[in-house]
Amino acid sequence: ELFVVTDTLNAVFEDGDPANNVAYAPQGISITQPPRPNLVVADIVTPPSGFVGQTFDLTFTLSNIGEVSAPGPWADRVTATPDSGGAPILLGEFFYNGSLAVGASQERTVALRYPLTIDLYRISVTTDRSDAVNEGLDGGESDNTAVDATTFTAEGYDVSVAADIDSAPA
Repeated sequence: ELFVVTDTLNAVFEDGDPANNVAYAPQGISITQPPRPNLVVADIVTPPSGFVGQTFDLTFTLSNIGEVSAPGPWADRVTATPDSGGAPILLGEFFYNGSLAVGASQERTVALRYPLTIDLYRISVTTDRSDAVNEGLDGGESDNTAVDATTFTAEGYDVSVAADIDSAPA
């Protein structure tokens, strides 16, 4: 059912019957979404363990499993979550400036740095992190993040100092 009401505050002078300001349609109305893109992340290739602050390349696959092309630009975010607990650490954000056709995939390789805290980590990749691409109401925005099951370790450096002191100033 649909009701339409105009001039609800009676602000418009009508030289006649204002009762015609209301219309009613008893038949049902069907509202559907237009086809939408749906961006997802898969095939995250987690790096081997490395030293804190050292650079590494991360590869992941971005796909559009929706019904229409996904227009760019949008940003993809990469985080590392420590297994010991704590908040995810932002490793980088990267813009995708093209579009992605229906059923198309794009392998992306991005340069990152290992976190600065020694720990065991798990990589997460979120595509379209700010919802720049309208993926609709049927869950298209809810599947933009993938978490890799593989972990890596940000390792520390072993440092030792040896001193040989023969004499000291008097």
